[in-house]
Amino acid sequence: MRGTHARALLVGSILLTACRPSVGPQLPTPFPTPTPDHRVFNVDSTEIPLLAEELPGDTPYLLDLLTLRHNSEILTLRGEQAGREYLDKSGRVIGVVARYSPGSPNADSPLLAILVVVFKSAEGPTFLFTEKGGPCREDEGQYALQVADLGLGDRSVVCASPAGSFWVRVHYRNVYFDVATLGSPDPSRRLVVETAVYQLAKLHSFPLSSSVTLSP
Repeated sequence: MRGTHARALLVGSILLTACRPSVGPQLPTPFPTPTPDHRVFNVDSTEIPLLAEELPGDTPYLLDLLTLRHNSEILTLRGEQAGREYLDKSGRVIGVVARYSPGSPNADSPLLAILVVVFKSAEGPTFLFTEKGGPCREDEGQYALQVADLGLGDRSVVCASPAGSFWVRVHYRNVYFDVATLGSPDPSRRLVVETAVYQLAKLHSFPLSSSVTLSP
């Protein structure tokens, strides 16, 4: 419908120009610019991480942990001044961590963790890709950028550690999430990427709002 409306406006502009008396050179009629979509997810953050039964693959997983990461933890980790500066600039609202373990003790599968962080606007998650040396926090020395554009959401990267484990980071609208592994054995990149794809698909299922009104 939007494309049909835009074409109708363009045709109408052309007809008006053609019927208008010629008075000097005519400037070209600008094409209507689409209205930017600044809508955000306004949803309880604990509902965003995948359930254990929603994880990809044949290995059954159990949800071991689901815990909130409040802004007070940011102040503790970064220090009062640096933490306040980050919270003010980013508009961070709340975070949540989900941790999963294989349902069978003999399963040759890694522990998985999903971190979700909700911000007030789509600009918030960009801070997590620009601080600490780059999109994989290269300054910390644990991961290096392996895939610069995974094609998920507004921005997504794949980071790899020297040991061979993978970390996928995704930004979509006002939500940041990442998928990582804990401990050994090291997984294939396919498992981590597929989990990120499933997580993004679940995020798409939530409605959009004009602003974030939920309190942590």
